[in-house]
Amino acid sequence: MKNITNQLRKIYFEFPNISGIFYGYKIKKNNVTTQPSIVFLVNKKKPLSELTESEVIPLNYVIDGENILTDVVEVRISLLQSVQATSNSTFCPPPWNSWTASTPANQNFIRPIQGGTKINMQKFGNSYGTIGLVCVDNDTNSLVGLTNSHVICGESVNTINKCPNWVFFSNVNNVVSQPVASNPLNVNQIGILKKYSPFDFLPKKNFTDAAVFTIPESAFDPNVSWKPFGLTGITDYITIASTSEIDNLFITKPKLYSTGIS
Repeated sequence: MKNITNQLRKIYFEFPNISGIFYGYKIKKNNVTTQPSIVFLVNKKKPLSELTESEVIPLNYVIDGENILTDVVEVRISLLQSVQATSNSTFCPPPWNSWTASTPANQNFIRPIQGGTKINMQKFGNSYGTIGLVCVDNDTNSLVGLTNSHVICGESVNTINKCPNWVFFSNVNNVVSQPVASNPLNVNQIGILKKYSPFDFLPKKNFTDAAVFTIPESAFDPNVSWKPFGLTGITDYITIASTSEIDNLFITKPKLYSTGIS
């Protein structure tokens, strides 16, 4: 699966006119088949006679000795916005924006802390995101909240990629609040940034976008905090998926759950 992912990155840049690419199932007559394929997303499918030689997508690719068919799917990609954020109500008309009429529960003050709730980086007030999970840091055997580094790191670029004339921001003692900070700023403090995975620029590839922050014992309940907020289908502690489990998602077809701020 790793080799397929790396190959998809290369293929994507070979076709500047496609909207996206992913590894999935081939679609025939509007029905999803069981045939794995490399799926190309385009704004409009065209006959071969209207395509240049460089725009023609091959019928298949051979990756690790396996012949993988291709599929071309026509999609419409639109920018969706809440009607509350723009005067043009056609972006996201009712009922799709109905959730904005009142604050979703996972954006409220949640204690004991749970995954799937809204957090905020206080040094840069417009940065917010979701706690993915409440975890244990194996290095220190301490409780931490898992999120994305782009959510709570004001400066998450690897030092070797930084330009000399950049203005740098320190992540030291960066306070994380749950929910978004208010006045005084520390009223909703849940912890501070502990460590993160820095970003690299191309041609290097990032395989993680992760950061963890401290969680005080007072905000944790072993009977509650392991449960993702708002999900009723999770009945036991969540474990991190292994590489083989991720590679076999198309085979095992497990249920996937998601909870977050949007």
